[in-house]
Amino acid sequence: MSSTDTIPVNTFRNYLNILNDSSAKEEIKLKATQELSEHFEMIMQSPAYPSFLENALKIFMRILQEGEPQFIQENTMQHIRKLILEMIHRLPITESLRQHVKAIITMMLKILRTDNEENVLVSLRIIIELHKHFRPSFNPEIQLFLGFVKDIYTTLPNHLTSIFETSSEIWINDLKDLNIEVLLSEAYSVKTIHVEKPLESNTQQIYNLLPRGILSLKVLQELPIIVVLMYQIYKNAVHQEVSEFIPLILTTINLQPTITQRAHALFYSSSIVWLQHAYTTLSDSCRTLAMLHTIPVYGTTCNHLKLQIPCLHARLLQCR
Repeated sequence: MSSTDTIPVNTFRNYLNILNDSSAKEEIKLKATQELSEHFEMIMQSPAYPSFLENALKIFMRILQEGEPQFIQENTMQHIRKLILEMIHRLPITESLRQHVKAIITMMLKILRTDNEENVLVSLRIIIELHKHFRPSFNPEIQLFLGFVKDIYTTLPNHLTSIFETSSEIWINDLKDLNIEVLLSEAYSVKTIHVEKPLESNTQQIYNLLPRGILSLKVLQELPIIVVLMYQIYKNAVHQEVSEFIPLILTTINLQPTITQRAHALFYSSSIVWLQHAYTTLSDSCRTLAMLHTIPVYGTTCNHLKLQIPCLHARLLQCR
């Protein structure tokens, strides 16, 4: 290997060592992660890539496993965790990666249940890509994932009041006053946090609260396509779980704000949440309809779909 090849490899290994150093400051770790991300393609083209991959994934998995999920978008550790997930998503589909697929999928499934919207969306893309290319053998975690998806759709109607009547703006005097757990329980899209500064500075600090992935409307829209993929790969093993999922999807398509909710004082102030959900209805409903056609579970599915079209049209009209 030439000196021009070894220099970047050694440099990137040093960045990994920084990430693996529990005593290193978060700002230094972020800088190392940014450098890795910016030059990731360089190391993937190096002959030393297989050994680098082994070490990198070990460190990446440890950080994701041991680190706490972050729900303030601007937090340094959130930037680090998201960059790590994005690098995993960028890994080339090679035989070197195959031996790590099971461990990566296990970690991504954990992130789906515990992490924020941004990280969950990347994790879903990773799960989809790995299943498309490696077709891993069936394991009980897949059934747990489908149960997780089922729970999301089952509990969604219970959250309608919060979705349509909760403001997306939060005003506080100090970030320490923020009760994140309470806010996360009714966050379905990103909320803007305005932190008042002393009057003499005449400025504000603005942060963004990321919803939990399990409550995120963006995540909700991505789930049907991955359920279809799981069914296509593991048809015989997950037939029952997917059949139970279909009526939940049909119920979800019909969800809409009541007249009272539309008249609520906060409905228009939080309209960005509703509009985001409604404007993407066509996209996510098309995915849902594609899923229903793909999975021939109920003989009456087509009749159900005919009944849904007027409802979908009515919901889109509400966005005008």
